[in-house]
Amino acid sequence: MGRGRKPYIANDKDRRVVKETTLAGIDKELVSRIIGVSVPTLYKYYSDEIEFYNAQANARVAGVCFQMATSGLFPAVTIFWCKTRNGMREVQRSEIEVFDGATKITHYVDAPPTETREEWESRVKTRDL
Repeated sequence: MGRGRKPYIANDKDRRVVKETTLAGIDKELVSRIIGVSVPTLYKYYSDEIEFYNAQANARVAGVCFQMATSGLFPAVTIFWCKTRNGMREVQRSEIEVFDGATKITHYVDAPPTETREEWESRVKTRDL
């Protein structure tokens, strides 16, 4: 009778594969298949590396995104940054409170911007002077 699988021993070769594939954003199920272990075994032996290299990859991409957003050369990235990091929206949100007897009901309504682009630009230009 067979004794099942041989126990896995972590090694530098597989550690490099985990590093490179994690930095590249490869799915962990595929990484486990590449090195020939199950996903739980992958995490058992390489969870520290996976966590570290995921954070490193995210930091690299965030750094590039920040550089692009602040360069003035990529307005779409600047808008993306403002929306995702600053909670900015292209429309203003208005709250309307309606009292129904003793119950207060708050409705949120997306309203168009209150000023035109030209009004905003003139306000910003005078503020910067």
